[in-house]
Amino acid sequence: MDSYLIISMLGWQQLNMDEEPFLWINVSNPESDWESGQFGYFSVVAPEESGFYEFFAFLIPNPTDASGYSNLYTPDLVRFTIEVID
Repeated sequence: MDSYLIISMLGWQQLNMDEEPFLWINVSNPESDWESGQFGYFSVVAPEESGFYEFFAFLIPNPTDASGYSNLYTPDLVRFTIEVID
C-alpha cells in the first residue's frame, strides 16, 4: 500500500483532522512522518460537553486505484472510547 485515506468520526458526526475533513497519507514519501506506516500525528477538537464519546477512524487503502484490485481490501477501522472532562 502506498497511500491511505483516513476519515474519522466522533459518535455519528464526521470529525475534522488537522482542520481538514480527511487526511491523505502517502506512506512511501520519505519526507513524511508516515513513511513505511511507522507513525503519524493528527489533531482533533474535542467536544465542549464532558462525557464519554466513541471515536472511529476509517483507513481506506489506495483510494485512487482504479484497477479494481483495491476493491478487494476492506477499510480498516480503529475504534476507542475517549472521555472529555472539565
